[in-house]
Amino acid sequence: MSTPEAIGEGGIGRTGPVQFVRECIAELRRVSWPDRVALWQATGVVIGAVITVGVYLYALDSLFKPLAQWLATKQAG
Repeated sequence: MSTPEAIGEGGIGRTGPVQFVRECIAELRRVSWPDRVALWQATGVVIGAVITVGVYLYALDSLFKPLAQWLATKQAG
């Protein structure tokens, strides 16, 4: 049972750093870690998404760069 001093506004008790680390370790033991195949698949998805977004941004930059240069020269005079 928590003491009144240890209970915050939300009614959740605060504990010390040692208890926090113990609870973190307990939670990490309950985690369902991916196997090697799932890890490689997720890595492939991330790499694919990064490449796709990179190509998309490069294409947009290539399209809008001449427009930005044109506007800069018009503004300069």
